[in-house]
Amino acid sequence: MARIRLIMLSMLAVFAFSAAAAASASAHEFKVCQEGGTEHFEEHLCSKVGGGEKWSYLPIAAGKSFEVEGTSGISKLEGTVGGQKVIIECSTDVAKVTLEPAGATKGSILFSGCKISSVTKGKKTLLKCVVNSVGEPAEKIKLSFLDALVTGKGGGPEDEFKPTVAEKPFVEIETSGAECALVAKTPVTGTTICQLPEAEVGLAEHEIECSPSGSSLKLGTAAAGFFSAVKVKIVGTGAGWSWYAE
Repeated sequence: MARIRLIMLSMLAVFAFSAAAAASASAHEFKVCQEGGTEHFEEHLCSKVGGGEKWSYLPIAAGKSFEVEGTSGISKLEGTVGGQKVIIECSTDVAKVTLEPAGATKGSILFSGCKISSVTKGKKTLLKCVVNSVGEPAEKIKLSFLDALVTGKGGGPEDEFKPTVAEKPFVEIETSGAECALVAKTPVTGTTICQLPEAEVGLAEHEIECSPSGSSLKLGTAAAGFFSAVKVKIVGTGAGWSWYAE
């Protein structure tokens, strides 16, 4: 009887922990300057209070979403391929993201101009390899993701990115070519948390900064670090509207 009681208590503890974790993950949300509410801003930037206008910062309602696009400059993935330290560097990228209720988002990023270099004894050497994700043209890497707002180390919202299918890679990167010294297909797995500078400030354009801090990415079986800074804004319906996360 005591053993059954102990098992039941353990199960309750697990359920309580799971509920707390779920509450923590969904504690943040996006707010977009929309028509309605009681703040009475004059227009979709929610920057100036008017007399009788009807714009307010409101949560994204159930069944509604906002399309966001962004671009960045150079992005880098540092890790190991075939036992060799490498840097995969892409010159540009385009991100397409959907903001959803309760701080959830989903989307994809297409990196272009991707090349790979080896790093040995302080020296970086560009390799004669074609780099791409499996199924994409040369020098292009495309990955899809799910992400959600989480509480960052500073107490404010940050963005946690995960593969679209649990326990599966974000992407599989292929290096090939007749003169390539590292011919391989290497998966990128794990999760990464990116920072949102001024996340709680209503802006038409926000920045997402990614670095290895707080991440658990792997390139193959070894730890990897991802560096990028992308600026994103709402497009399509609601283009130019201010938004923030809290």
